[in-house]
Amino acid sequence: MKKGYRFIGLLLMVLLVLAGCGMAPEKIPETSPEIFTEQPTFTPTPYSMREPIEREPVTEAYSLVPLLSGKPEPIWQLSEGYPLETLLRGTGDTKGSFRILWDEDHLYVQVTVNDKTPTVNDRFQLSDHVVVYVNEDGRKPRKYAVGDYYCVLDRNGSVSYGTGCVQEQIKTVTYETEEGYVAEFCFTLLSIPGKRDATIGFDVAFTDYAGDKVSVNAQWSDNSGHTDKTLQGVGTITLRREDD
Repeated sequence: MKKGYRFIGLLLMVLLVLAGCGMAPEKIPETSPEIFTEQPTFTPTPYSMREPIEREPVTEAYSLVPLLSGKPEPIWQLSEGYPLETLLRGTGDTKGSFRILWDEDHLYVQVTVNDKTPTVNDRFQLSDHVVVYVNEDGRKPRKYAVGDYYCVLDRNGSVSYGTGCVQEQIKTVTYETEEGYVAEFCFTLLSIPGKRDATIGFDVAFTDYAGDKVSVNAQWSDNSGHTDKTLQGVGTITLRREDD
């Protein structure tokens, strides 16, 4: 028996020596299960397609004065139209008329000329044009004074500032129509405020050219042909309110 125990002891010692020398049976590592992580895919969300939104109709609202926008404005219909029937020169059949509006600081004039054959020349005097004469205090003086002026506007929008005219105080615009053209003026009142029942000396003329000859030159009041020098023959405008 003693020999058997000795043999077992020797065997244990051999095993211990082998373990210390790294010769123990290799331990097989446990295999971890492979983790599969699904990669997200990004699909852009398409813009939603919608029918265009119909905008509400936009309406231009006008105050008691025109905008001089270069197009027809209903506000002018609040004023009566006056024909330009005093023939100064020519034998043509072109017709013209004018309307007036006003506020405390301005006088607005619209001149309509029924002329379907435009004549615009490099020489200002040979172009279709309109002239407005203003005598603010209504006294119709023999000579121009403060508050008296005239302005010439040709069909293509060129302006000639006559006696007494202050360029910075005047706005003008012209535009074509089916029947001819329209010339509009805004005059800043220089010597008086616009007020109800005030009277102003006033006149308007137009000249229609056929080539380099006058077809019609007609005016509202003065028939002297010299309104650019004297205001004695101009007419009178009384300023009224819409509710008069």
